[in-house]
Amino acid sequence: TVLFVALLASGDGRISVLDVASGKLVFRTDRHKDLFARCILPCDPYIWVGFSDGFVRVFDAVTHNVIKEVKEHAGAVHCFARSGCGTLSFSGSDDFVVNVWNAVTCDRLSILAGHKAAVRALCVVGNHLYSGGDDGVIIEWDVSRKTGFEARRPEDVGWGRAQTLGVSGAALRKLSGHRGAVRALTF
Repeated sequence: TVLFVALLASGDGRISVLDVASGKLVFRTDRHKDLFARCILPCDPYIWVGFSDGFVRVFDAVTHNVIKEVKEHAGAVHCFARSGCGTLSFSGSDDFVVNVWNAVTCDRLSILAGHKAAVRALCVVGNHLYSGGDDGVIIEWDVSRKTGFEARRPEDVGWGRAQTLGVSGAALRKLSGHRGAVRALTF
């Protein structure tokens, strides 16, 4: 049986899964005091959730158990995107960076640094990731699988460079000129 669901992030930190056809609640996580679920990415067989405390929690889409819980961002996680082939996931945050994740193992592969403010929007087109942020800039990244740079600490990563373990993360171009934050991207 195929179940079409809606994923809801609540201000009280709960994630709810609703059956679209019946409107019935399928699953709901526990409340978290002073914690907000900021964004959700359905990435079969997982559900990725970004929280206001910088944590990324990955739930099994069927059992709803937490598969992985990591704090790889220094600020609230605002957005997710997934590569077309489904092997990579991306998260953007208040810490001005984009994390690149292995969508199967849920391990962080790279840090893409280049924004001067929070990253609020992500979009993938082919082997290119576009990130937009509160700095009014859109950065186009090459996220094809290539031999990467030597791994470093996030604070050592300069503009247009990536801490990476298998993803190049090269910044291809920087699009500026927006008067305000870039909050959404789509192609």
